[in-house]
Amino acid sequence: MAVVLRDNGGTVPKPISLWVPNSKQYQSIQELSSVEYAAGLFGAMIIYGPTNADDHEALGPVRHTDDYHAEYCDLVGHVMGTDLSKVAPYSDTNLINGQGTFDCSLVSNSTKCTLNAGYAKFHFTNGKTYRLRLINGGAEVLSIDNH
Repeated sequence: MAVVLRDNGGTVPKPISLWVPNSKQYQSIQELSSVEYAAGLFGAMIIYGPTNADDHEALGPVRHTDDYHAEYCDLVGHVMGTDLSKVAPYSDTNLINGQGTFDCSLVSNSTKCTLNAGYAKFHFTNGKTYRLRLINGGAEVLSIDNH
C-alpha cells in the first residue's frame, strides 16, 4: 500500500519514510507528541479497508483540539515545570476541525484571534449512514452524549 503525505497546497514538503500495514480493517491513526499538540501541529492518516464494506458515506476525520492563547514556550514550561498548579493548564477554548469561537478581548498577548470565526458544520441526509472518524487531538477529555 502506498501512502503519500501532502501539505495543504497538495505538494510533498520533503521525502518521508512510512511503514503501513496490510490492513483488512478501517483505521484512523494520529501520532504526535503532546508538546507538538500545544503548538497546533497534528494530523490524521486514514488506512482504507476492504472496498466491499462501503455501505456508508465517510465524513472526516473530525478533529477535536484544545486551543490555547498563551505562548507556546510558556505552555511547555508550565507543563514540564514543578509548579503543580500550572502543569495541567485548561485550554482557552476547543476547536472542531480547526474552527470555533473565542472572545478575542480576553487575549492578553500577540496571539492571533479571529472574532466570530464560526463553528465547523456537517450536513447529514436522513436515511443515509455515515462514518465519522473522531480524533481527540487535545489533552482534555472528550465525550459524546449518549455514546
